[in-house]
Amino acid sequence: MMAARTPAPVALAALRHVARAEAAAWGGGGLRALRLRQRPRPRPCRGKSTASATASSTTASASSASSFAAAPLGGAFEPSPASPASASGHDDPAQQRSDRGHCVDLVRGRDLDGYLCGLLMPDGARDAYFAIRAFNAEVASVKDGGGLGRRRRPGEEGGGEAGFAHAAASIGGGADAGGMGEMDATLASRLRMQWWRDAIAEMYGDGPSSSSSSSPGGSGWMGPTYAASRARNPVVRELTRAVDRHGLTRRFLDRLVDAREADLDLIQHPTMADLARYSEDTAAGLLYLALECCGVRDGAADGAASRVGAALGLVTALRSAAYRANFGEVAIPADVMGRHGVPASILTSPPDRYAGADLSPAEAEADLALRGAVREMAHLAGTHLSGARSGQSAVPGEGRASLLPAVAALDYLRRLDGLGYDLYHVDLISSDGLQSRLGRLGTTFSLSRAWLTGVF
Repeated sequence: MMAARTPAPVALAALRHVARAEAAAWGGGGLRALRLRQRPRPRPCRGKSTASATASSTTASASSASSFAAAPLGGAFEPSPASPASASGHDDPAQQRSDRGHCVDLVRGRDLDGYLCGLLMPDGARDAYFAIRAFNAEVASVKDGGGLGRRRRPGEEGGGEAGFAHAAASIGGGADAGGMGEMDATLASRLRMQWWRDAIAEMYGDGPSSSSSSSPGGSGWMGPTYAASRARNPVVRELTRAVDRHGLTRRFLDRLVDAREADLDLIQHPTMADLARYSEDTAAGLLYLALECCGVRDGAADGAASRVGAALGLVTALRSAAYRANFGEVAIPADVMGRHGVPASILTSPPDRYAGADLSPAEAEADLALRGAVREMAHLAGTHLSGARSGQSAVPGEGRASLLPAVAALDYLRRLDGLGYDLYHVDLISSDGLQSRLGRLGTTFSLSRAWLTGVF
């Protein structure tokens, strides 16, 4: 039995509320009905992304000089007059409640599976868990580049210090700023990554990097503005409290930022091994941090988390394929596509098999090849989850809730298998259909069962 500190009636009542709201949403209202309590919504964020795994669409918004001064790169939080503009409110109880609420709302809006799992985390770990997940959501949204225009593709010009300076001026609304569609979005995204990297350094008592005069944390003309924006950012404040309270390992946070930054220019992972490394630094890293929030630093637990993280990385790639194709990206590694003879066009321009038209012979052949590639990835993800399942009995009871994200991955793989590994089936890519809502209800109940039994 899982040793969870969350009282069973409270946690299960929360999940029942989610299930009832999802059922009520069939009649209208959508996922907005999932709120467990009323709270002022956070300001709209520049990008919208899901690291856990639904790959929802990005909402692009233009930056202004005033919003840049509030949170130039780390997120689009713009503090209200009631929000302290300095770190003096860091330990204020009202500020702490506001920061926690911001993180929970952010995760609920961008990572529904992560939010449901967070409801079942032990009481002493839940706040830190949501801070980590909110941090991941913010860093993951950088690639989506809300309001930053198109991303620069590898090989295009525009790098170097001049590019960084132009990106900073553009985001800040400077006199030389061109239209957001004309700027080098990749360089602007790297500035945002550096902003988060400097924030992590400050959490652990290190000064921000001064290697570049135009770095967000450097000694250049923007340094004080960036430092002030970090003090205003609720995710930074709440994550700092998590680091102080639980002694979180810094390298997991650094590796996550590094992996997300390396992914900025990536169109397709060359091999499955590359995707596995990315999954280790992102999905598995989040699980390691969740275990530390529960006070678990154990080899067996880390081994299970590594297997779950590898599976989550594969599942996330499959779930995000349709969304990433809109940006010309291919979510399936090149070596897998090569083994099955999958043309990239089947991902970037899939045939509309649900419009009533028959597939051409070439489209039918490509579709069959794609299903074979998807099946290979799904089977590998299932193998990782089976390995983690066989070893979960060795995981300390207080840390097993950290592995609950495996439940959502298992449910997705079951649905994918039932649909013949059709990656573009409407029941997988639509969030409003009856089958999609039934799937989310099934995931909610599966999470409840896994939390009660201690096994997934």
